[in-house]
Amino acid sequence: MATLLDTGNFVLHQFHPNGSKSLLWQSFDYLSDTLLPTMKLGVNRKTGHYWLLRSLPKNLVVASAFSLEWEPMEQELMIRRRGKVCWRSGKLRKNRFEHISEDEQRMLKYTIVSNGDEDSFSFTTNEENKFWFIQDDGQLADEKGEFLRADLCFGYNTDGGCQTWMNIPKCRNPGDVFQSKFGYVKWDNATFETNTTYVHSDCEASCWSNLEIRVEGWAIMYELPRHRCGHYTNVEFRILGRINSMQTPNLVAMKGLG
Repeated sequence: MATLLDTGNFVLHQFHPNGSKSLLWQSFDYLSDTLLPTMKLGVNRKTGHYWLLRSLPKNLVVASAFSLEWEPMEQELMIRRRGKVCWRSGKLRKNRFEHISEDEQRMLKYTIVSNGDEDSFSFTTNEENKFWFIQDDGQLADEKGEFLRADLCFGYNTDGGCQTWMNIPKCRNPGDVFQSKFGYVKWDNATFETNTTYVHSDCEASCWSNLEIRVEGWAIMYELPRHRCGHYTNVEFRILGRINSMQTPNLVAMKGLG
């Protein structure tokens, strides 16, 4: 028998002659990029099935770059980029995570389960239309907008739950950040790379790992269609104001290379 629950979970039960029933399948076991109340993050110890959110890129052919997961040993949430932990929530204490804002958590009640069947995290709330959503740039958002910026975890900073990384490129220094800019770049001396698995954060990582991209304190990266990244060296870069409301700042510059 199939039933759509008030939570949004679509479940399929098998009824037995003695009047009992067993769960055959449920939609909440198969998460995408959105966490609804009562959905779980964690692992089913009986089946080995993991519950986690995966960011969905604009082009669904491309693999997810970011994931939101539950870490049962430390009892904290974490965001990974391509398998590397870039952010941790801090341990849950008195129904609060250290690195998630009080405003976001005020109306939430967390449930932690740890036994032989599962290790899981979920939340409930009296708020209507509540959800968490992991974006393709690593930001975590709810129905009101982003409330957590894992895209600002650059590998050397530890503020807000950001994690330090091993093997940071030698050309990266504390204080280096990417900033979106509207601008113009001459196409001379440009190099390109094409990778069908690339999303925006992969272009950033590639640009940052290239020791040759150092232009008077600027490293410049341009995200192109069809999963291509443009790297510019020895270029003239002119920052411009926004021309119209439809223009998007897909030119990204890194400052502080010094």
